[in-house]
Amino acid sequence: MSTINWRKTPMRTTHTLKLSLAFLTLGLLTASLGNAQEQPSGPAWDGLVEVEGRGNTRVWVMPGVDMSTYTSIRLESAGMHFRPVKRQSRSARAGEFPISDTNKKRLRAMAQEIFPEELAKTKRFEVVDTDGPDTMVVKGALLDVISRVPPQQAGRSHTIVSVFGEATLVIEFIDSQSGAVIARAVERRAARTPGGQMRDANSVTAQAEARRLMRSWATRLRVVLDEVDEVLDNLEPV
Repeated sequence: MSTINWRKTPMRTTHTLKLSLAFLTLGLLTASLGNAQEQPSGPAWDGLVEVEGRGNTRVWVMPGVDMSTYTSIRLESAGMHFRPVKRQSRSARAGEFPISDTNKKRLRAMAQEIFPEELAKTKRFEVVDTDGPDTMVVKGALLDVISRVPPQQAGRSHTIVSVFGEATLVIEFIDSQSGAVIARAVERRAARTPGGQMRDANSVTAQAEARRLMRSWATRLRVVLDEVDEVLDNLEPV
């Protein structure tokens, strides 16, 4: 492999290299979490095989994995990422609206509260904060978070909606010793009112629906953890 003399590299080449590295890094991060839902069936790029999920949930599992070897879990967050939406853009006209920095902080704090609180109730695993041979890392991220609620403006009449926003939840089960991903689940859901009823859209109702969606996800994840051995036994390849 040839070496590059960084001191003599032309400025244009340096910029090209920086862009290439940036796109490569972005591609690796996206492949790890964001694009998991776009992987084809059969052996995936990381050795996982897609199996039948419930509803619109897509699931990938490492062939031959034995969850009985794990007795504890360590929780890890991969963060919350928001879809970039500019004010007065076509996205806004399509029903996508920017989320203020204040509300982004509230949503992140909400997730950091709800998921650990609910997963601490698992009866199958002990929740720990260190890695070990019998520890599995449960890593979660909320991606492509969008708001369907227009920002409140002076003089605007109230807005009613049935969908307050959307997000994609990505959960990875990782062997804490090797770092290998042994299972992945991806699901996109909307923060929707019960029965699709129309409600006033404001910061209070939007936060309430976001909290309800996160609680639903966290509860389902806890149930899956409690029944993970049985769940894996009944999975069928896609």
